[in-house]
Amino acid sequence: MPTMLASVVFSCCKCTRCSVTMIFLLLLITLLVVVGGLYNTLLRKRRAAKIAFQQLKPLIAELSDVVGKYIELIRQTSGQEKEVYAQINKLRWQATSRKVPFEQKAFALNKMYALFVQILQHQLPATGNTRFTDLEHKWRSIIAVLESEIDYYNSCAADFNTLAGKFPYKLVAQMLRFSQKPILKIT
Repeated sequence: MPTMLASVVFSCCKCTRCSVTMIFLLLLITLLVVVGGLYNTLLRKRRAAKIAFQQLKPLIAELSDVVGKYIELIRQTSGQEKEVYAQINKLRWQATSRKVPFEQKAFALNKMYALFVQILQHQLPATGNTRFTDLEHKWRSIIAVLESEIDYYNSCAADFNTLAGKFPYKLVAQMLRFSQKPILKIT
């Protein structure tokens, strides 16, 4: 059947120029179909990572609120320096803002969490204060839920990153400026 189709296509003219043009057009169409398939696969993986991150937004906002309350409570009880708290508040804004791309949100969340844990290790709150214990219970419950959701996001991001790093996909990803998706680390 393919040879019959080729003979019908090439039978219109016996000149070499028409044959070369037809072969070139067939190769170009084949190349476009292959590149379109690669692009579609990359787009699906990238969209899956973005949707997985979108599902994290309510938990990140809740975690950000708990961090803010915790920081304010520590500041009231100990009077720590304001630079650290200003940095955490900036990271909280970056992690929850609609204006910030989700890759930067992921980096901000990682940094905010690490900085907050560092503050908690250096400034242990009074254990008798019920507000501290309530916030700590809320913090731990959010982190427990967030860890499972982050695992799903990380697997989607790793799938995209792996695919975008392989040979034919890498060329398409570089042409379209698809960047690697960050991996979230909440431990």
